[in-house]
Amino acid sequence: MATKFVVTSEQKDVIDRRMAEIKRQLEQESGSPLDPDTTARALQQIIEGVFGVPGLVGDAFEMTVNYDDPQWSTIDRDRYAYVGDVKVKDYPITEKGTKPVRFRLLEFDHDPLDQEVLDRMAQLNCRQPDRAESETVIRRHTSEQIREHPVIGLIGPAVQRGGGLDRAYVFGDEVGVKLYWDWTDFQWGRYCRFVAVCK
Repeated sequence: MATKFVVTSEQKDVIDRRMAEIKRQLEQESGSPLDPDTTARALQQIIEGVFGVPGLVGDAFEMTVNYDDPQWSTIDRDRYAYVGDVKVKDYPITEKGTKPVRFRLLEFDHDPLDQEVLDRMAQLNCRQPDRAESETVIRRHTSEQIREHPVIGLIGPAVQRGGGLDRAYVFGDEVGVKLYWDWTDFQWGRYCRFVAVCK
């Protein structure tokens, strides 16, 4: 028999507020920041009691990625809050077509290095995202969601630049999306979340 829980009035109020916020986002006149199909599947999983893996790793979720979108063949600076010394070739697209992709957002209880993030991806049978995948996930977050937890896509291998090893990345916060390099020995803040693609 399934476990039965006692629900307090405070817990019910919290759930009601969160459900109301989901409805509010879905009903925005300018378009919903939530994918309605993904939202429906997530709610169905909750109804069925399927909650993913607890701990440092967020629940897996699915989004549709268009790898053939022409925007990936250029860098339109008007679409970004900041673009550093990066080129299109620094962000190779790994797939073709339009397809559903399963993601995780990885979290840490300390300030992680690049290698720690990559090691965690490998442990979970995940891989690094490409630019199309990273931006698809980042741009579905609202500014409120991403203000507290910037979302980062670590792109490709480390390369030698200016006497050090750097890795291209996509960074999203409340200001917008940024493209740049980071030092591989740089520690990210523990408040950051990292895009990982499920294999």
